[in-house]
Amino acid sequence: MPRPLISHLLALLTLCGILFGAGAAFAQDSERVIVLKFETFDVEEDVLKNFYQEVNNRLADHPNKEIAQGGEVTINEMLVTIGCEGATPECLLQLKDFVEGDQLLFGSIQRSEDIHLFTLRLFDLNTGEFVGNIEDQTVQGGREAVDRAIPALVDSLLYGDVGKLQILVSGADAPDIFFDGEKVGKAPTTLENLPLGEHVVMVRTDDGKEETRKVILQRGDASRLNFNFADGPAQVSDSSSPSNAPRVAGFVLIGVGVASAAFGGYQRVRLSALESELEEKVNGNRVSQADVARVRELEEEMNSAYTGFGVGVGVGLG
Repeated sequence: MPRPLISHLLALLTLCGILFGAGAAFAQDSERVIVLKFETFDVEEDVLKNFYQEVNNRLADHPNKEIAQGGEVTINEMLVTIGCEGATPECLLQLKDFVEGDQLLFGSIQRSEDIHLFTLRLFDLNTGEFVGNIEDQTVQGGREAVDRAIPALVDSLLYGDVGKLQILVSGADAPDIFFDGEKVGKAPTTLENLPLGEHVVMVRTDDGKEETRKVILQRGDASRLNFNFADGPAQVSDSSSPSNAPRVAGFVLIGVGVASAAFGGYQRVRLSALESELEEKVNGNRVSQADVARVRELEEEMNSAYTGFGVGVGVGLG
């Protein structure tokens, strides 16, 4: 074989070796995620199937994560085998020698009537820290609403707060914006670095008019809400979003270290519903004696819900 050809082949082999080595190094940098079986209560099989499929698809598309084997059990079943009572970082680190992966993805999904309660957690076995946490995220509505919300929930866990929302207003001058009950600025504006998933946005004018909408923020898509105060009184809630009426009998609380926080999540749903109903009663054009009595009842129920929310969240985080 002519010497120049041999030199070219050697150079080609060397280059291939460099590329292969770089590819191997890149593969090693990928975080292997073990998707454990989620704790569930009263969740339809089709919803679970769609949830796991979205998790798998989004992990497969992630730039530095890949799916690892070993997710046939729940986190509770794994913790019981090592004698742990809760999914604390100290306990989870003990699982490192028993699994072949870098991160554990686990949580729970519960349903009561038309409300689903999601808890998703991503724990890094190398750093000993939670790198993603979605606690008691509620999704209200039918199957279509749940299917729309699931991709955003999974992306929120994997990518963090990358949501973007443009808020436009007509018929009002610089009204206040409330995002999930917290005042975040004045409209019109564009909010960035928001949690993905379903949220409640309320706009309030200086003269007390309010309009409330629900929105699902997706990764890579800038959502937009238009509020119009020019044509008559503003609506209290978006007609496309069902009222959070307190019709939920209650979630069966499941999971190690999740029960109390889930209770707090249910109380949060109940509190939001009571606040909406009270607001409708107070802002009504005609208030009957029955309405007055109901307002008093709502005030007492809200006090109870505030207490339940504080206790549930406090114990769950303790």
